Amino acid sequence: MPGFARLTEALALGSGGKPPTAIVTSISGKEREIEAIHEKFLSTSPDSIEARMVDIRRFVTSRLTDIRRLLGAEIQIAKAEPRKHIDFIELNPMERNGGKILVALSEWNL
Repeated sequence: MPGFARLTEALALGSGGKPPTAIVTSISGKEREIEAIHEKFLSTSPDSIEARMVDIRRFVTSRLTDIRRLLGAEIQIAKAEPRKHIDFIELNPMERNGGKILVALSEWNL
């Protein structure tokens, strides 16, 4: 990595031409960690970050579809479903574009 190479060079200049071994070893370890994270992010394996994001997106989309379906059904059932996932809803009045609106704040547990 260019950043680590520059750091190693600067350390070498400051210590008479050769950077301390402990620092070089530490930098090498960090380079390996960064490479492993990079590989995991770009990987197509089921445990990659990209695959997890696809799974999360799919899950949330399916749950939103269920909620839309419920909202069109019986009112009591429609009210009960969000309660499974929301502990509170805080409504905060705000002014926007010359009008008053309510902004909902909540934490969802999907």
